[in-house]
Amino acid sequence: AATVLSELPVADVAEEGHFAGSAVAVSGLFALVGAHGDGGGAARLYALAAAGDGGGGVDYSGAWEEVAVLRPDEAVKDDHAAASVALEGERAALGAPFDDVDLEGGGVRTDVGVVYVFAPVVAGEPRGAWRQVARLSASHGEAETWFGSSLSLAGDTLLVGSYLAGFHGAGAAYAFATDADGVPAPIQWSQRQMLEPDDADMEVDFGVSVAVLDRVAAVGAFRDSTDGNAAGAVYMFSRASMSTTALWRHAGKVMPREGRRVAFFGIDVALSMGGAMLVVGSFHYDADAGSGSGGGGGVATGPGVGGGNIGTGGTSDVILDAGSAYVFQLSHPTDPSSPMVERAQLRPHGLDVGDEFGRAVAASGTEVLI
Repeated sequence: AATVLSELPVADVAEEGHFAGSAVAVSGLFALVGAHGDGGGAARLYALAAAGDGGGGVDYSGAWEEVAVLRPDEAVKDDHAAASVALEGERAALGAPFDDVDLEGGGVRTDVGVVYVFAPVVAGEPRGAWRQVARLSASHGEAETWFGSSLSLAGDTLLVGSYLAGFHGAGAAYAFATDADGVPAPIQWSQRQMLEPDDADMEVDFGVSVAVLDRVAAVGAFRDSTDGNAAGAVYMFSRASMSTTALWRHAGKVMPREGRRVAFFGIDVALSMGGAMLVVGSFHYDADAGSGSGGGGGVATGPGVGGGNIGTGGTSDVILDAGSAYVFQLSHPTDPSSPMVERAQLRPHGLDVGDEFGRAVAASGTEVLI
C-alpha cells in the first residue's frame, strides 16, 4: 500500500473557487499545481527540500516549499489558465483553453485557447524567480476549440491538445518545438506540425489527452466509436529522430482487446520507458460485479500477466463506470513505429459504481499511478 510521505502546503494559500490541484505535474524534485480559478488562472511551483537517506537516495518525506507563482501576464477571469499543466526540468507550460480572441473591427472569438510557457529568470536556478517566456496559439485558432485543454512536455517538444478543432471538429493536437539548446525564449518556440486522426470524419475528441516522450507520441480520442459507441481509442505517432524538425507520422491506433461501449478509453494517456510503454485510462468502463471485487490485491490480466479477461466469472451484474486502465508495450521496443501490444488490464478490488478508476494516469519506468 502507498504511504503519504508529505503534503504540499497548497491549502495555506488556496481559496474556495481556485480549484487548486485540479491539474498537477511532477519533474524531479519539483511539483507544479494548477489553480485555474485563481483570477485568470495560475500555478504554484513547489520544491522538495531534499535530504539524503543514507544510501544515496532522496528522502521524499521532507518538507515542500513554494518557490514561485506562475501567473500569465494576459490571463483574465474565465480564461482558466492552468486548467492543464506540464513540467520538465526548467520549463513549465500552462494551458488556458477558454482564452478569447478579440477580432479586428470588434467582436470576440470565444474559447479559442492559448498556452503559456515559463522558465527561471536565471537559467540553472529553478528555485528562484520564474518568468513568462512564450504565449503559444494554434495556427487554426477557431472559436470553442479549447486549445490547451491537454499538455505534454518532453525536452524541446511541447504537445498541445485541442479536442474540438480540426476537420468536422474531430479534434487536433499541435506539436511545438524550440531549438534553443535547452533555454526557451519567446521567438524560439514555434508550431511544427498539426496532428489529426487519419480515419475520423466526426467528433471523436482527438486531443482530449496527449503524451510525448522521445520519438513517440500518443493522442487520446475517447469518443472514437470504431469499437462501439464512444468506446474510445488512442492514436500513435512516431518520428525518425529526436530532431525537432523531424515530422510526426501515424503509427497505428490502439484499442483494448475487450472494448466496451461508452468506456471512454483514452481519457488520459501516459508514456514511459522512452515511449516503449503506454498507459491508458478508461474511466467509464462498466465492470462485471463478479470480477475484481472482494478483499486484497487487485486484477491484472493480459499476456505475461496471467489470468483471463476481466469480467469473467461471478455474477452478471454490472458495476457502472467503475473504470479500468490498460498497459501496452511496443512490439519492438527500439522501433517507435511498431504496433502497441496490450500487456495488462488493471482494476483493483473493491471498485464501486461511479468510482471512475482510470480518469487520470501516470507512469515512470515500469511503475504506473492511476
